[in-house]
Amino acid sequence: MAGITPMMQQYLETKKQYQDCILFYRLGDFYEMFFEDAKLVSKELELTLTGKDCGMEERAPMCGVPYHAVDRPGLRTGGACTHVRRTFSQL
Repeated sequence: MAGITPMMQQYLETKKQYQDCILFYRLGDFYEMFFEDAKLVSKELELTLTGKDCGMEERAPMCGVPYHAVDRPGLRTGGACTHVRRTFSQL
């Protein structure tokens, strides 16, 4: 994973543990979804699909929602979801 940002390394490691879930990955005030999760959620919830530079050849597909909106009744994807907060380690 050389060249991939630490944030994306942590995301990919976490996603391996929850492959059958949509991973809502908290970054600051937003839960962000990446790759296939982002494509699915952006379509189902009519969110804008953008991209994030993360050290890969191409930008990672991404969408997000404010963290406080996640527990609202209107935010339903119809599938299994899990919420994860990013942690930082000291270098």
